[in-house]
Amino acid sequence: MSLFDNFDRYSLIIGVPTMSITKNGVAFNKAAIHKLKSPSFVEIFINYDTKQFAIKTCDENNQNAQKFVSDKTSNKDVFTVRWNYKDLVKTISSIVDVDIFSDKGIKVEGEYITDENALLFDINNYSLI
Repeated sequence: MSLFDNFDRYSLIIGVPTMSITKNGVAFNKAAIHKLKSPSFVEIFINYDTKQFAIKTCDENNQNAQKFVSDKTSNKDVFTVRWNYKDLVKTISSIVDVDIFSDKGIKVEGEYITDENALLFDINNYSLI
């Protein structure tokens, strides 16, 4: 038995988990990927009333599974995950007071929810890119 049996390993990564939304798509940085432990699939959640967006890890059999990190990619090689879905950009754009389809985009910091293995992004607290 080791002194550290009840500890979780913690890996340092530069930065905080962020999601960027531009006219070209939605992107998650390396810190976001790392916090979620590089899942192959996630579910997407949107709360229109509170203007929050979340992604939660899931397995490929989930009917709402969205591909996240490719199985063919080494975790060390993944710096961002980008979704180029115009409908997703349009949906997020409809709940913020910025025209994301102009030259500007937004960046939102994520909060890691340990019990859910999820990231929650409060779109009310964005910064312009």
